[in-house]
Amino acid sequence: MEGGLRHGDDMTENDGQDRLFGPNPSGLDESPHGMMVLVIVGMIVGLLSGMFGIGGGTVIVPALVWLGLSQRHAAATSMLAIVPTSISGVISYAHNGNVDWVAAALLFVGMFAGGQFGSWLLSRLPELVLRWVFVVFLIFVTANQVIFTPSRDQRIFMSVVTGIGLVLLGVVIGTLAGLLGIGGGALAVPALSILFGASDLIARGTSLLAMFPNSITTSVANMKR
Repeated sequence: MEGGLRHGDDMTENDGQDRLFGPNPSGLDESPHGMMVLVIVGMIVGLLSGMFGIGGGTVIVPALVWLGLSQRHAAATSMLAIVPTSISGVISYAHNGNVDWVAAALLFVGMFAGGQFGSWLLSRLPELVLRWVFVVFLIFVTANQVIFTPSRDQRIFMSVVTGIGLVLLGVVIGTLAGLLGIGGGALAVPALSILFGASDLIARGTSLLAMFPNSITTSVANMKR
């Protein structure tokens, strides 16, 4: 009897580790202090989304880990939380004409494929590997913000080569987004400016538009795992 219970407990524990979503999967701090931290993080993410065209995963994931979630669950939860922040951000940029709709569509095509692969990696890689990959990514983003100098007077000139490049860029961004729980704007914005000649405003608006559907499709993939 004891062996049967122990076996059942092990199955429950394994199920909780394997699935990316579940009832309070990893001990999130649900105290008033924890909830206040989440509200403050949400406000910061909304501000960053509007200012820099990013989803905010670089802030959400560390905050969730600090509040008790595993790296794996924090990444999956962050991806879902990016959906509303990307919507609010893209509305503002689209209203001012700072969105390249064709470029965003091509970028999403690649992000969709990459997001599925990234979600698969998220459910398979060890926790320690996920944490170190995220640390390396944060170092890269910090260095990029220091080096990158944006421009405000350029647009993306579309061609066959440009279209293929956008799809390939989307695959890379989508893979990292699914793996790390980020929207991908921290990569997409400088890449659109440096590689494709977009102004910083158009790069931000285009990035937000592409990450909106990708955060939904990748979250669906996470829920199935």
